[in-house]
Amino acid sequence: MRAERSWKIQPQRSSSWSSDRGRCRAAKIPDERGFATKGELARDIVRRCLAAGLPAAWVTADEAYGQDWNFRRLLEQLGLSYVVPVPKSQQIKSMAGV
Repeated sequence: MRAERSWKIQPQRSSSWSSDRGRCRAAKIPDERGFATKGELARDIVRRCLAAGLPAAWVTADEAYGQDWNFRRLLEQLGLSYVVPVPKSQQIKSMAGV
């Protein structure tokens, strides 16, 4: 039997929330941690999971991440298969054949 695991994306704080250092300190968020977009958080989480040895062959995510070309590119560069929705009007760039 194979164990299946999923990655949960961390909640994103708004830039106004992140710029309120007093509020961040009260929440025990280090001063060096600033605002990050959902895409930046997702890319960081994927890298940290793989660096920690989490076995993964593919990733699923919602359309917010499917529209992020940098997120899809990272997954391709790391050799991870993925399933993400994108709008029908979005042009898809692929690393295939590069």
